[in-house]
Amino acid sequence: ELGTRLHKELEDYLKGGSPPATELARKALEFLPKPAPELLVEAELLLETYENGPIWKGKMDLVDPRNQKMPTVFDHKTTGSSRWAKTPEELQSSAQMVSYALFTAVALCPDAEIVKLQHTYMCTKGAPIAFQVVTSVTPEQVQKVWEREKERTRQMAMLAKYRPDPLEVTPDTSACDAYGGCPHREKCFGSEASAFGAKKSLSGVLKKEGMKMSEGMTALQKLRAANAAAAGVNGTAPPAAPPKPAVAAA
Repeated sequence: ELGTRLHKELEDYLKGGSPPATELARKALEFLPKPAPELLVEAELLLETYENGPIWKGKMDLVDPRNQKMPTVFDHKTTGSSRWAKTPEELQSSAQMVSYALFTAVALCPDAEIVKLQHTYMCTKGAPIAFQVVTSVTPEQVQKVWEREKERTRQMAMLAKYRPDPLEVTPDTSACDAYGGCPHREKCFGSEASAFGAKKSLSGVLKKEGMKMSEGMTALQKLRAANAAAAGVNGTAPPAAPPKPAVAAA
C-alpha cells in the first residue's frame, strides 16, 4: 500500500538512512527536520485513562524534543485531496494528536509550555505535492480534550463488557456519507430494510428513495419505535433494553 510505503521511507530516512526513493515522500522532507540523534522516530506511548481502565497505546511518527519548552509532534498523512486535510482547530481537538501531545508533555518534555502539532500531508492523486498543517496546544487545552477522551473510553469499555443489542444503541449517523460513504453501510439495519421494500440492504433502499444514510437511519429508528409501540398496544411488550451499568468514578 502506498501510504505504508511512504511512511516507511520517511521513517528510515529520519533514522539516518537514505533519502526516500518515492518522489512524493521527498516532497514531504521540506516540512520535516533533518535526521538527528535527538529525534524520536516511531516513539511508543502509553497513557492511563481512568482508574482500572484500559491503557491508551499508540505510536508517534516523529517527535522533536530538542526545544523542551516547545516540542513538536509530527504525524505523516496521505490523502487523495487537500480538501480532506484537517484544520488547525481540528488538530487541537483530535484524540490522536492530543494523546501525542499529552504523552510528550508528561513523559518526554515535562517543562513544555506549548506543544506544536503538525500533520504532514502527501497527496496521492494528481501531481505529487506535500504540505503541512500546523498548530499548537497548551497543557490546559490538552487536559480538557483528554478528559473528553477518557469519558469516551469509559463508555466504549462499558459497551465492550456488557455487549448491548446493537439495535438498542443510539446510532451516530453523522459520518455515514463522508468520504464517499462508509463501506459498511450495507450491513447497517439490513434486516429492517424490508420495511422500505428492500430485499438486500438498506443502502439499496436509500439509493432508490434518493435519501442520505443519516436520513434513512433516522427513519428506521422512528419506524422501530412505532412498531414497538404498536406491539405493546396489541399485548406483546417490546423487548427491554439491556440494563445500563453504573459508570465508575474517574
